[in-house]
Amino acid sequence: MGGTIKRVYEFGPFRLDAKERLLWQDGSALPLTPKLFDTLLLLVENRGHLLLKDELMKSLWPDRFVEEVNLSQSISRLRKVLGEAPGQQYIATIAGQGYRFIADVREIPNGGKAPDTLVIESHARESVVVEEEDFDVHETGKLVVAPALPARRSLRRAYWLIPLAVAAAELSLQNHRGCLLLPRSRTTDV
Repeated sequence: MGGTIKRVYEFGPFRLDAKERLLWQDGSALPLTPKLFDTLLLLVENRGHLLLKDELMKSLWPDRFVEEVNLSQSISRLRKVLGEAPGQQYIATIAGQGYRFIADVREIPNGGKAPDTLVIESHARESVVVEEEDFDVHETGKLVVAPALPARRSLRRAYWLIPLAVAAAELSLQNHRGCLLLPRSRTTDV
């Protein structure tokens, strides 16, 4: 699951895990219907901001026409699950307008776990030195072939060397053109 960031929110004794769709209280999972979970997540993600009743209903029931009473009942059930009391309130009702999540919320990066992906970049600098050697073809009669370059981790970097090597070989052949292209005639006395 590399690259996926887990959204986890903490408020009071609760921990809301958006990816796993769970609400925890003191280490125990609390049962929430999918609609109640969506309602709580929407409120927590927009904490401190007024969510109008129409906005909430369109977000929670996008393909259905529902009455305001459905939203009111969902908020009421959420308050019971959260155990709201006069001194401990999580959801504020803004009369005639909507609701606001008012508790302090702490977002836990990646759910409090170490990241799944670690990126390390490495940059290497390479240089190529081309040296020309003169081969004495007249004495040995053979062309000397240099040993192959050691294998590299990445062949892509070596592909640009091919035209360079061809050009160097071409220049070398042009310097020795008379020796390499024309066979020597041998005369023997009979």
